[in-house]
Amino acid sequence: MQRRLAVILLFTGLLFALRDSSGAQALPGPVNASDLETHFLLIQGRVTVGKKNQPGTEFTAVKPGAPLQTGDEIRTGPAGEARLLLDGRSIIDLGPDSDLTLESLTFQQSILHLEIGTLVAKIKRRLDTQQMQFNTVDGVVLIRGTEFAIVRDVSDGPTRIGVFSEGHLDIRTSAGEIHMGPREETEILKGASSNPPARPMKYLLKLRQKMRSVRLQLFKIQGKSRIRKAQLLGAPPTSP
Repeated sequence: MQRRLAVILLFTGLLFALRDSSGAQALPGPVNASDLETHFLLIQGRVTVGKKNQPGTEFTAVKPGAPLQTGDEIRTGPAGEARLLLDGRSIIDLGPDSDLTLESLTFQQSILHLEIGTLVAKIKRRLDTQQMQFNTVDGVVLIRGTEFAIVRDVSDGPTRIGVFSEGHLDIRTSAGEIHMGPREETEILKGASSNPPARPMKYLLKLRQKMRSVRLQLFKIQGKSRIRKAQLLGAPPTSP
């Protein structure tokens, strides 16, 4: 058994050595060792990145594959779109005129702040000890494993939140909490005396096609990852 394991490890090392010597580029890793590996999958139109709350920071244009780290603020232009891959397991899509800050990207606690814009995401189910939340001006959205959207069209308007075909989420505001399940949506507003209950999705149905695109891309990424692992171990790949 030990001899077989040693052979597998040696073979894996040779594969990596051959790949490196061939000049193939590795996927970007996390800039900080404690951060989830996060990078841009897709860039359309104008997308810039800078550092949140740092005097003199410059927002520079980025390309697909560029890595991201805690403290980065992403801005999309009027025709811009940015798609992010987190830890190879989750995708976040930012629509036009959006502003998203990565406040924390650790395995135990990931916190992102959507100032304004449109966000569609598929987040892989997380352990009870792992937390992911999306902050907005109007409240906090707590995620475990969900397909969802957050939309804040104007700076003084409500934040609309909806769950697509799978998952649940919790919303916390100064007026209390809302629990939401599949195909439900609601809206929250800072300073409101009460929260409206979750209702069947209607307003956010316009984002269903975007959600399908995110879902399909993540499916393909995970399928390729399984094939690569199976090839390295010399085993047949399993179906996604």
